[in-house]
Amino acid sequence: MTFIAFYGTLRSGESNALTPATLDWLRQRSLGPCFLPGVLWAVGAAGQYPGLTEGAGRVVAELFSLAPDRLAARRVLQELDRYEEYFPGDPGGSLYLRRRLFAREPRPGSWLRLEGARGGRVGAFAYLYNRPIDRLATPRIADGDWKSWTAAGVKS
Repeated sequence: MTFIAFYGTLRSGESNALTPATLDWLRQRSLGPCFLPGVLWAVGAAGQYPGLTEGAGRVVAELFSLAPDRLAARRVLQELDRYEEYFPGDPGGSLYLRRRLFAREPRPGSWLRLEGARGGRVGAFAYLYNRPIDRLATPRIADGDWKSWTAAGVKS
């Protein structure tokens, strides 16, 4: 089974520019919350979107299944790649890179019936920010939760 995890504007209830058909397809496949390894930053001109980078930390995300329709999953991944400005043939020119990380379950035992889950974790695609982070000027989202950070009005 193939999974993907979203930590920002692609989580349920967030605003994004995906087509309604893709949003509907994804929402029907939400498996709920999870955690990704890494550090979350408010990136873009005014910190208007999140960027996940490798590092010691835990980021709040939402896990989705891309099964069982492989053709539809491929179409959705292509749309997501465009949205995230990920160009498989040009990693250096990509704003984000789609990589497989290990998503962790939010509560022990919550994924007992999830195919592929082992030891409370499952391999899932996620988009990693692919630009240098100016650690002095770029806000780090300390709790790793984009939704709570934006809800608190911290976003510019």
